[in-house]
Amino acid sequence: MRFVDSRGFEACDPTMSSCVSNIASTNDPRDPNNYAVDDPSSPSNPEYENNLQTANALDAVAHSVGAGGHGAAYAAPEGYTLRVPDSYSPSKFSRYQEGVLDRDIGRNAGPDNPTDLRRNSPEQRAARNQFEDLKQKPTDVAPGGEGWAKDHIIELQHDLSGLRGSSPTDYAWQDWVLNSREGSQSWHLNNGPQGVPAGGVARVSDAGKWYNSEGYRTTVRGVGRGFELYAAIQSVDNIHMAVRRDISEGTGGLQTAKQVVIEAAGWDAAILVGTETATWGTVCGPYAPICMPVFGLVGGGIGYWAGSSAANTVTH
Repeated sequence: MRFVDSRGFEACDPTMSSCVSNIASTNDPRDPNNYAVDDPSSPSNPEYENNLQTANALDAVAHSVGAGGHGAAYAAPEGYTLRVPDSYSPSKFSRYQEGVLDRDIGRNAGPDNPTDLRRNSPEQRAARNQFEDLKQKPTDVAPGGEGWAKDHIIELQHDLSGLRGSSPTDYAWQDWVLNSREGSQSWHLNNGPQGVPAGGVARVSDAGKWYNSEGYRTTVRGVGRGFELYAAIQSVDNIHMAVRRDISEGTGGLQTAKQVVIEAAGWDAAILVGTETATWGTVCGPYAPICMPVFGLVGGGIGYWAGSSAANTVTH
C-alpha cells in the first residue's frame, strides 16, 4: 500500500517493520524533525546555524540604524532658515549651526526688546572685561582702520536664550567696521518672527540651496522619525518575545527585565550619542545640513549598539 505523509511526500507504512529501511531508500529522506535532510531550515542542517546567525546580525544592524533615526531627525529641526551675512567667519557660523540645534537662535530684538538693555547689563560688562583680560586685543592695525571691537559671536539680536554675552567665551575680537556692518546686515536679513526658533542657518549667498530649505529638513526629519519608529517597534517586539519566553520557560519575569534593561540602555545611548555626533557635522561648514543628519544617524546607531551590547554583557 502506498502512503503519503502530511507534506505530500511518499512514506512507508508505519506499521511495517520495513519502514525504517524504506525511509532510507526514498528519494526524499527525512531527519528526526521530519525535515528533508538538505532543507536549510532544518535545525540539524549545518547551514541552519549560519543562516540564523546571519539573520540575527542583520536584524541587529537594522535595529541599531533605526535607533539612529533620532539623531538624524534632531539634526533637521523644524523652522525657517535664518539668513546671515556672507562675512560671518567659519567659527562664528559654526556656533550658529550649533545654536540652531539647541533651538535658541532666531529673532530676539525690536522696539519692545532692545539689545542695548542686555548689552549694557552688569553681567555683560563684566564678561567683556574678563574677555579683554583673557584675550589680548590685536596689536596690528584693524583692516577698517577704526580699531577693534568685542564681537558677540552669537549676535544678541539672534539669541533666544537671553544668556549670550554673559561669559567671556561669548566674545571675539573683530574689526570695528566689519562688526558694525554685520550687525546692520544681520538685522535686515533676519526674516523670522520674534521669539520663534530658526530651523536652519545659511549665509545669504547659500540661502537658496536645496539643503538649506525647510522642505529638505522636513524630509530628513520624516525619514529619521520613520527609522526611529521602526526601531521602537523592534524593541517592543524584543520585549514581547522575552515575556513569552518567561511564560514558556517559567523564569518569573527575569528575561523580560533583562530585555527591558537592554533596550533602555540602547535607547539612552542612541539619543545621547546621536545628538552629540550630529553637532560634529558642523565641520562641513556650509554643507553641514547634509553632514549633520548623517553623523547623527551613524552616531545614534553606534550608540544603540554599544549601549545595548554593554547592558547585555552586564545582565548575562
